[in-house]
Amino acid sequence: MQRLGVAVGPRRRRASEADAIDLLLLQGWQPDLVAARRDEVEPQARAVLERFIELGLGFERAAGGGRLFDPSELTNFIQWSHTELGDTFWPERCLPLARRVFWLEHELEPLSVPPPRPSELAPRRFRVRLRRQFGLADREPGASVRLRLPLPIESAAVSELAIAIEPAPAARITTAPARLDAKVLAPATGSVELGYVASFIARPTDTGAAAAALGPDERRLYTHPREGLIKVTPEAETLARDLAASAHDSWSRIERFWRFVMTRLRIGVINYEELDAANPLAWALENGWCDCQLGAALLATLCRAVGIPARLVSGYALDRDTPYFHYWAEAWIDCRGWAPLDTLSWSLSRGGRDPEWTDYLFGEVNYRMLTERLPRLFNGAGAVRFPATVMRLGRIRDGGLEQGYYNADTGSLIYADHVAVLESEVL
Repeated sequence: MQRLGVAVGPRRRRASEADAIDLLLLQGWQPDLVAARRDEVEPQARAVLERFIELGLGFERAAGGGRLFDPSELTNFIQWSHTELGDTFWPERCLPLARRVFWLEHELEPLSVPPPRPSELAPRRFRVRLRRQFGLADREPGASVRLRLPLPIESAAVSELAIAIEPAPAARITTAPARLDAKVLAPATGSVELGYVASFIARPTDTGAAAAALGPDERRLYTHPREGLIKVTPEAETLARDLAASAHDSWSRIERFWRFVMTRLRIGVINYEELDAANPLAWALENGWCDCQLGAALLATLCRAVGIPARLVSGYALDRDTPYFHYWAEAWIDCRGWAPLDTLSWSLSRGGRDPEWTDYLFGEVNYRMLTERLPRLFNGAGAVRFPATVMRLGRIRDGGLEQGYYNADTGSLIYADHVAVLESEVL
């Protein structure tokens, strides 16, 4: 088992100390950043970083003497240092802010216990801006490049959708369900930005046509043994049968799978170049870690292994200040429809240590802007080239969250998304 879920060492420690401070501020001081109080709270984040180093967080020295960190290692160290060493940053700073989001959606003052269920949320009208900056420094100026943005998917949970595409110089734009494609000429500046504003009404949980049966073609599609990270291996079949042995209905089986993931794995960050894509379940169990995408794939794998239709979906959790990209699973229950399974509950429950939060996102989710429903509706980033080693950085900027992907060897930008909730109004 890997202590931090990622291989540690000099190759991945390429983020500056300023980047590390941004990550800690994002995790523990979001409201202060939104309120322009960074100068007041940054010393606290620096003190946390020094404490983590004393507890064993690794770093390297840059040529100029500055310290360099691995964002994946630091992110996982936040919760590992609490569960294994008793550090207080996660429970005192990170958890209250993560839970606060769900209280604010109900327009109630935050408490330590869970708020009313997400299914009790009223419909809400949103305006969301998504901008993606593509790094094209590796392309010859004037070369034709196809770039892609994810578009919201209209459903029972997202209705009255309208998209206003922001002007992009010399871009030929086409749209299809779940994606916007733009053909551009690589500029001499080395980057291109595309974006749009989406307006829609969001409801908390999309169960689809609850009374309708799943058609035979869809049932075959969503029980297929191999699809991306979903791999129904003999080991997965054995595990799923053992877990579901005394459960007599689909919902009870899914609940067994949920408890297994909640108790056997840590939910954090993984580096996908380290993952055994041929057997993701075995890799996760051996290493003891997964992220939201792999966790959702594992739940879907266990469901499919016993004949329960399941799929991966992704999109943006519409947190007011920090809307972020996220994956979760959906499992089909006859006479009910698609039930969401979101492993964010692991973090909300402090790794299962606060059991009243463990099932908060079991069977229902809060407001989401869905952009992928695999395998039929998918997007990606077009012709963007991903290197073998990727570094992910996040920070609050311009009233929203910026999440960037960079070449860990060179530091060059691959692409960065900036997502902001412009308006949010209960109907």
